[in-house]
Amino acid sequence: MECESPVAPAAFFEQYSGAVAWAVERDGLHSRLNLVAAAFTRNRRGPFQAHLALYTEAHPEGRAWASPKTQFDRDLHIELGQAFGPAPFEGYLEVVVTSPNQDLRPQHYNEVWLDYYADDGRMHVVLPTVQFYGSVKRTLGGENQVWPGLIATETFIPSLIAINPYRDDVDVEVTALRLDGVRSAPASLTIPGRRQRRLRLPDVLDGLAELLRPAGGLGTLLVGSGHKIICYFMVENALTGTVTGMDHLAWFYGERV
Repeated sequence: MECESPVAPAAFFEQYSGAVAWAVERDGLHSRLNLVAAAFTRNRRGPFQAHLALYTEAHPEGRAWASPKTQFDRDLHIELGQAFGPAPFEGYLEVVVTSPNQDLRPQHYNEVWLDYYADDGRMHVVLPTVQFYGSVKRTLGGENQVWPGLIATETFIPSLIAINPYRDDVDVEVTALRLDGVRSAPASLTIPGRRQRRLRLPDVLDGLAELLRPAGGLGTLLVGSGHKIICYFMVENALTGTVTGMDHLAWFYGERV
């Protein structure tokens, strides 16, 4: 499978709302997009088409790929390495799925999932995409994205995967909160437009493991930003390299924590 165009179909993705997810094909890590025919068309054998745009450091304007216009009577799996390779990459994916026999707009049935897996078995995670309606979203003063199960020890290393789907840069503030309310000094960083960043939190927050040690390494991560960005967390075992946990973060509405 090859990309149909080196430039993302901007008009198409402005017309329809894409589903967004982390995408990786490097260092033995792979990502695979899963589409279920029954989720996109009332006729299980009816046609549908997946339109993908991949945004990376090398291609912030996006690279486009579309599946063939055909019929499917089983699940469709798209290996991103085959669609956008062979060069390694890490970034984020935007997905729109269309069906000519559906009256619904794509964002109403854009339920797609991704598998993340490793050649050596150290990672196998299934995560949903995050629906993103393309205009800029400003946050209210009291909003944080929250990771209530933050863990940081000498063995378990947490990472934050942040996706900025806007054209403009977004400033982000990251703070760790211990169970007794003691918090780290906030770390400020900027996520460039149309970019993804995978951040090892001990490299971002000095003394994170020491801060959380009295609570057994447990705490809460707060991610504040002027615009809503998309965040995932990852926990890696430093001794084995195994990814022991991964999920997307949720927004907390209310008085700033």
